[in-house]
Amino acid sequence: MANIEGKPCDCSEVPVGKGWRTVDVEMSGELFDMFTTVAKVRRETLGCVARKAVGNYIKRCQQDPGFRQEVEDLATRLDRYGSNPNPRESK
Repeated sequence: MANIEGKPCDCSEVPVGKGWRTVDVEMSGELFDMFTTVAKVRRETLGCVARKAVGNYIKRCQQDPGFRQEVEDLATRLDRYGSNPNPRESK
């Protein structure tokens, strides 16, 4: 874990188990260096930078027409198979 000095960011740090999930993320050393640099310059925690980055990525995905089509296709398949479950899966 990186030791980064600075003020806490605007993101409230909620203890684990209070509606938040803890995840492990693997990244290259180069990406980690860029990640920690952003946190240092913005004077934010690594968690705050990660949440903002993930949130921005999710927004871009949700606005992408191709992604929306994939969601619709998956929902259609799930509805089709959900109403008539595969007997082998229920064993």
